[in-house]
Amino acid sequence: MNASAEAAGVSVAHQALNLWSTNSAARYRFPQWAADEYDEILATFGPSAVIYHAAEDLPEVRTMAVFREPTNIAMDRKGSRRTLDEFYQAIVFGVGDVGDNPPGTFPELFPEGRFSDNESRNEAISAYYRNDNETCPDNKETCAAAPSYRRNLEGAYRFTNKSYRMPQIAAYARTPMRYAYKGSSYSNEEGVHVLSLVGAGFDAWQQPDYQYYFDKKTQDIRSDRQEEFYRERQIAFMIALQCAYDHRLDRIEFVPVGAGAFSVLLPRNKVLEVLRRAWESTDVQRYKST
Repeated sequence: MNASAEAAGVSVAHQALNLWSTNSAARYRFPQWAADEYDEILATFGPSAVIYHAAEDLPEVRTMAVFREPTNIAMDRKGSRRTLDEFYQAIVFGVGDVGDNPPGTFPELFPEGRFSDNESRNEAISAYYRNDNETCPDNKETCAAAPSYRRNLEGAYRFTNKSYRMPQIAAYARTPMRYAYKGSSYSNEEGVHVLSLVGAGFDAWQQPDYQYYFDKKTQDIRSDRQEEFYRERQIAFMIALQCAYDHRLDRIEFVPVGAGAFSVLLPRNKVLEVLRRAWESTDVQRYKST
């Protein structure tokens, strides 16, 4: 990462603290102690952050990494998406009050100068996040347009539809951990290794993955996309193995990503079966051995 990109990342991370209050319910936020010690946590663990992917369209990977929703459970965002829009407008595009941070980190976050290598998709993503349809109600010719913030902003995976799927990414970072168990408190202040893999969402019909993969007649994954769904699970395992190798780890604690609440609209144990088959596949086991 070059110096300007790293500075942009720090700027975005500092402003991300403002999103702590985005979620209206405390159980959907990161804990109070993390907010109180944010500067120290960022300085210590921020440089460890890595985005893993296997996509060819790097601008779309960047788009997926930057434009994310703090919480999404069955398409319920659990908080204020107006705050999220203010955050993106200020930090990425330099619109509105950005405090002490340099306005507009777009050139550093998106060095290719675009959100997608596909022209029409790039235009659609740009129009959505730049929110260019601003108006100045008093005098459109002489006064500057004030930013208008939307209350229904969505993350970049919204650009997955029936004919196209946005790339799969995974985010790695070391993070301090504190938790209580049976009345006792435990902590790991040196940081645990966490890789956030994203499962395909089938917990609501509005989910982009449902639109892309689901066959309403069979109530299952479309027959022409079964192999793609399986391959994406293989890639997830390979990403986890690569992450463990990169950080010299000899053990991975897996959870069945996407096999719980995310899979309720699929046949019972469908995702578990695909995950098991993907893990046991020759491709994944060969990758593991190398």
